[in-house]
Amino acid sequence: RAASIIAKTDCRLWFLDRTAFKGITGSYKQRRDEIILDTIRKVKIGDKVLGDVLRSSEIDAMALATQSDSFGKGDVICRQ
Repeated sequence: RAASIIAKTDCRLWFLDRTAFKGITGSYKQRRDEIILDTIRKVKIGDKVLGDVLRSSEIDAMALATQSDSFGKGDVICRQ
């Protein structure tokens, strides 16, 4: 798709081409996924570690379902 950008003043443009952008975002996603998988594998429930009791495919499925959220000091995270 074509687009035009018109400078209103003298400026310097910094840009990434599509290949570079995809490479950067792809490597970021891969690293993020590795961190999530490693974290899930290390989770302890009772005296068991998930990485020892779940198959790799089950850990992968959990990682795909993982969502991130942020909380401030004093925020209620869960209430039953």
